[in-house]
Amino acid sequence: FRPVNKEELFNLRHASAHNVIEHIFSVMKQHFRILLVLPEYKIAIQAHIPTALALHNYICIHDPDE
Repeated sequence: FRPVNKEELFNLRHASAHNVIEHIFSVMKQHFRILLVLPEYKIAIQAHIPTALALHNYICIHDPDE
């Protein structure tokens, strides 16, 4: 299929991007099972989790004995 105008080109690219994003979410849900359930923590606590994980990973990489 080859788009013949701007609208068809937009729709083709939009559908392609949509498929990629859907695939990424599917892979993430398989890898991180926690994404399949409702969070048990309040949003204020959830906001700190990525920072805590990043700090944990940094420590593991730079001081593996800790």
